[in-house]
Amino acid sequence: MKILDPIGNFFLKSKLRLLLLIGFIVILSLLLFLYPSKTNQKQTKTSQRESLTTPNKPNLEQLVVNKKRLIEQLPYNGDGYTVEYFPDQDYFFIQVNKSPYNTYKSQAESWLRNYGVEPEFVNIEWSATREVAP
Repeated sequence: MKILDPIGNFFLKSKLRLLLLIGFIVILSLLLFLYPSKTNQKQTKTSQRESLTTPNKPNLEQLVVNKKRLIEQLPYNGDGYTVEYFPDQDYFFIQVNKSPYNTYKSQAESWLRNYGVEPEFVNIEWSATREVAP
């Protein structure tokens, strides 16, 4: 304890030094309390993402079955959009042929959902003809 006595005496000799020490400790405590570590932030963000996507995530086996059933119907020429599948790179190519782009894009997504395929869980490359602007 003899080592700590000079340090303690240094701060006790002056009220200003003592106030600075207390202020430093308070500020440090507030910073540690208000700003959680980056590890905690990453875990929180990951768990938030999982909680947002988990309830809507379809059964993987059912998704594969639905995807195969959908692929059997391709290529498909709908009113305002065309759907093709490229197995070598495992993605759907959807081209919107009519304006307004977002309307027909939504219709194409609905068509996929009718087959039990959620657009968020498959690879899709979207395109539009020259006359149609996204």
